[in-house]
Amino acid sequence: MNSMFRLKRHFSIVSFIAIVVTAATLSFYYRHIAIENLIEQEERSNLALTQIVANTLWQQYQGFLKNVESLPRSSILKHPLSAALHKDVAAMVHGLAVLKIKMFGANGKTIFSTDSSQTGTIKPASYPGSIVARTGKIISKISHRGKFQTIDGNHVYDRQVLSSYLPVIAAAGNKVTGVIEIYTDITPALAEIEQKQFEVIGYVLATLGLLYICLYAFISRADKILARQRNDYLQATQLSSRLGRLLDSTLNEIFIFAADGCKFIQANQGARDNLGYTMDELRVMAPWDLKPDYPREKFLAHIKPLRNGEVKQLNFETTHKRNDGSTYPVDVRLQLSQAEDPPVYVAMILDISERRKTEDDFRKLSRAIEQSPNTVVITDTDGRIEYVNPKFSELTGYSADDVLGKTPSLWQSNETPDAAYDELWGNIKDGEEWHGELLIKKKDGSYYWAAESNSAIRDENGKITHYILIQQDITSQKETESQLNYLAYYDNLTGLPNRHLFSDRLQQAMKNANRRERLVAVLFIDLDRFKNINDSLGHDTGDILLKEAAERLKNCIRANDTVARFGGDEFTLVLSDLRHVNNAINVANKIIDSFSKPFNINKMLLYVTTSIGITLYPLDDNDVDGLLKNADAAMYHAKDAGRNNFQLYSAEMTAKVEERLRVENDLRQALARNEFELYYQPQVNIRDSSIVGMEALIRWQHPQHGLITPDRFISVAEESGLIVPIGKWVLREACKQNQALVSSGLPPIRVSVNLSARQFREPDLVETIDQALKDTGLDPAQLGVEITESMLMSDTKRVTKMLEELSALGVTIYVDDFGTGYSSLSYLKRFPISALKIDRTFIRDIPYDQDDMAITQAVISMAKGLGIKTVAEGVESQEQLDFLKLHKCDLMQGFFFSKPVAYDKIVNLLRIEHDQIKSG
Repeated sequence: MNSMFRLKRHFSIVSFIAIVVTAATLSFYYRHIAIENLIEQEERSNLALTQIVANTLWQQYQGFLKNVESLPRSSILKHPLSAALHKDVAAMVHGLAVLKIKMFGANGKTIFSTDSSQTGTIKPASYPGSIVARTGKIISKISHRGKFQTIDGNHVYDRQVLSSYLPVIAAAGNKVTGVIEIYTDITPALAEIEQKQFEVIGYVLATLGLLYICLYAFISRADKILARQRNDYLQATQLSSRLGRLLDSTLNEIFIFAADGCKFIQANQGARDNLGYTMDELRVMAPWDLKPDYPREKFLAHIKPLRNGEVKQLNFETTHKRNDGSTYPVDVRLQLSQAEDPPVYVAMILDISERRKTEDDFRKLSRAIEQSPNTVVITDTDGRIEYVNPKFSELTGYSADDVLGKTPSLWQSNETPDAAYDELWGNIKDGEEWHGELLIKKKDGSYYWAAESNSAIRDENGKITHYILIQQDITSQKETESQLNYLAYYDNLTGLPNRHLFSDRLQQAMKNANRRERLVAVLFIDLDRFKNINDSLGHDTGDILLKEAAERLKNCIRANDTVARFGGDEFTLVLSDLRHVNNAINVANKIIDSFSKPFNINKMLLYVTTSIGITLYPLDDNDVDGLLKNADAAMYHAKDAGRNNFQLYSAEMTAKVEERLRVENDLRQALARNEFELYYQPQVNIRDSSIVGMEALIRWQHPQHGLITPDRFISVAEESGLIVPIGKWVLREACKQNQALVSSGLPPIRVSVNLSARQFREPDLVETIDQALKDTGLDPAQLGVEITESMLMSDTKRVTKMLEELSALGVTIYVDDFGTGYSSLSYLKRFPISALKIDRTFIRDIPYDQDDMAITQAVISMAKGLGIKTVAEGVESQEQLDFLKLHKCDLMQGFFFSKPVAYDKIVNLLRIEHDQIKSG
């Protein structure tokens, strides 16, 4: 019994020891196997995740990731694509146990990390990521982390972390192009394993004395272990399902098809949507059914290297055919997965339609630049030339080799101020465009005029990388402009300014006088008895005399004064910036003294005296016509006084001031009393005399003085600022009455209103016009606005913006009194102008004044070349109409057809014309 007891006791002890040893061995073996299984399971999950990241995000950001290796760390962190990649990575691993993801370049540099503090660091050759980059093998290790920053920027503490380093294989050549490191939180899994380990020991030790019970407990525990393993398998299946949903969420096409027979096994949602097939339809199809350019035999031959293990991945471009028969280009990345049983092919498909379109657009752009009729120059940010097109070499004589690496100063002319070039480069370096005209020096030393546009070229991040210069040769236009300018503003015989330029100079002098509180004198000079010389000695002698007289007059004035010839023997002078009337008297005496000496013409001594009339601004009048009228009247007084003298214009100044104040006071009440009304002058088609438009002209029905024309009150309205509310009334009334015409059943007709310079400076002008159109219901196409040349040239940036806004409303834009200002043709092209109104001063003397005829013809031709209509103002005779018809002017207005008439009369005119058209 004791022996049995001892035997049992020994047996028990041995059994106990055996059981403890076995339990300990089994528990530690279980722990080892469980951890290996855990690592293997996590590696499979991470490998699948790595393939998704490599084939989606890595490809999507490949340009950024490729460039990151050469960028400093600060630039990587500031790069907008770094934040975008972080966001996409976080979205992809949402719901998984992934704590952090890092991407390494082939050189070991950390090119991306969800922990931004590690981005840009370079790891040593012994670092696991560097080893994986060299060998292509997967390395995993478990480490304890006291504190760890997660993808979302939070921290976790006291965690067991599995770090897996997984290679990214290049599409061609099987070369490792990078490494992805995935950190996974395995703390719960290890805790469970350790808990299981101690539970195994506990259950085994509980079997002391009863081996059966121990075995039973061990088997029971093993069963529980299997159950947990089944649970682990279920979790892995759920992870696979989540990865499947991730695959379905990508827009790229992903296919899995059998290695044997190549029938499709699976296709993600993106593939099914792009192709228009259901999964059931795809399962009976093979890849060649989608590729019209890859039939079965060609496809199988193409993938043979992949099937034989010669390459790990195939990259190629082909075409996919949709269910509806349409096709689109794709980029294919094909791999053979031997891990599956049986093996399968995995294909990542990218729709490259947009890329092909971009490439095609780029080719078109390149051809356009190469074949452009304009010169194109591209420089780097330091202004060094990197490209010139063939037109540049053709025009300048410089070959590409002559200019590459140099700056545009090579063809800079000394005629253009340095300040212009400083402004040019200052604008484009600030990212603004620059437009202007420059005189360019060719290689042979000759010059040409160019309309140049300069702008910056930016990359996808908005950084300036290059500058582009585009030039158009406008030499012929400048020559035409110069010729027109001379015809318009200078007298052919003497070379002196004519009436138009004189008026402009006088206006400038008047403005300067206002600023400086000075006087301006206008002198009207007539050569005494010049007609006798012309009639007796002939026009040739008279012309020579006029030229000599012009030279003597120029010698009597200062450089900032102006002498002009109006025609015949009439000359005018503008003496600006005078302090006292005696300054003008001194010049008049100097002229009389100069003309006291004889003219030696054709060996004849001719004595010619002058009669001079003097008027002063602002003492005598405040506009050009008034001053000329005063000076002319004073000149006739000088003739009446015996000639060879001067006379000062005199008037009752008090009466004039009182008259102006009365007009201003009455004007202030005229709007409130509804004393204004609109008259309309028809604009007529020159070809068939049909009315195609009308100009609205204001009249003042004064209660005491009757109907007053605008020449008597508009200048007062301008000076007092009343022109703004009056102009708004004209605009609204013209729109309202024109809409009433349309509502009455008459065909739509365009009405034009004049904008004063003061109105044009109002910042809310466009809004005022837009509101008037909306309030009255008038179609914007039935409204035109008339502006002057001087208004165009006042502030080109502001004017361009305002005219573009008006044009966008649909309003027609006229340039009124064309030819009396200084408009540049190149500027004229930039404005959205529909018609030029040729000033009546050019029409008035047709067909008797050859200069006016030449100017009018030139303006019509120029306008047609620019696609702009012309309207002749002040047409009063059949001869003028015949001339305008001959040269194909578009429209006319003037007394020859109709004077300005009241609203009811214009309605009658339009109704009569409408009835005539209806009756045939």
